[in-house]
Amino acid sequence: MQVNRGTYHFTVEAEGLATLPLTIVVSQQGTYQTEFTTTQPNMEGNSKSNFTFNATLKNRTAEQQLYSLRAQAARGWNVVFKVNYKQATSAQVEPNAIENIQVEITPPATIEAGTYIIPVEASTTATSASIDLEVVITGSYQMELTTPRGLLSSDLTAGDTKRIDLVVKNSGSAELNDIQLSANKPADWEVSFEPATVEKLTAGKST
Repeated sequence: MQVNRGTYHFTVEAEGLATLPLTIVVSQQGTYQTEFTTTQPNMEGNSKSNFTFNATLKNRTAEQQLYSLRAQAARGWNVVFKVNYKQATSAQVEPNAIENIQVEITPPATIEAGTYIIPVEASTTATSASIDLEVVITGSYQMELTTPRGLLSSDLTAGDTKRIDLVVKNSGSAELNDIQLSANKPADWEVSFEPATVEKLTAGKST
């Protein structure tokens, strides 16, 4: 129930015996609001990082509230809410009480470096609040070297020369530059690469 600030007068009666006048002063305007806050709304890491935000959910209403916990994340992102260290999709909060909420965010493995906003919300049919959580992906550095068919062995006659095609793949989320190709070879063997250097290879690409 919402009650405005002011002075309210009541009379308590014991029928036929006595009456007792009462005065109640409401000194602060009541609210029907929710507060959902965090002291650290921004985190930074590479695409393989897990980001855990600690949030506080305060029920400033006069009634117990069962809040639904939701996140608006793009496809591939995984967002998990935890209440009392247990995974949950809702949180029950008593009037004027506080509940600590953990928000664990995992980005897609192949996401590119950049800044991403993940809105999270706690809501009921009567009240709601939201936070914009910011995740800064610095990029991960990972590279694969293989052959077009994945075969890693071949036959060669002594004295002959054989060409073997190689595939260099940037399997991380950050651009790779100045990739040098070299070989550890047995004595008297000759190994050369063409080209011997890959100047630039963007995330997810192969050459």
